[in-house]
Amino acid sequence: LAKSSTALFSALSGVKASLPDLPYDYNALEPAISAQIMEIHHSKHHQTYVTNLNATMEKIDSAMVAGDVSATIALQGALKF
Repeated sequence: LAKSSTALFSALSGVKASLPDLPYDYNALEPAISAQIMEIHHSKHHQTYVTNLNATMEKIDSAMVAGDVSATIALQGALKF
C-alpha cells in the first residue's frame, strides 16, 4: 500500500486540479434552482474544494520530498471530503 500511495502522489506531483465548466448554463435548472444559486454553488463552493485539494496536494508533495512520513500520512486525511 505504501508503494502504491507513493506512486500515486508522485504521479500527481505538480498536477493542478481545476474546476470544470458546467455542461449547461447556470439558468438551465430554473425555476427549481435559480441561476444565482447555481453560480454561487459552482463558482464558490466547488471552487473551494478544488483550491483545498491543490493546497493539500502541494503540502503532501513537500512532505514526501522532505521524507516526512508522519506529515504525509497526517495530510492524507484532508483529502477526504
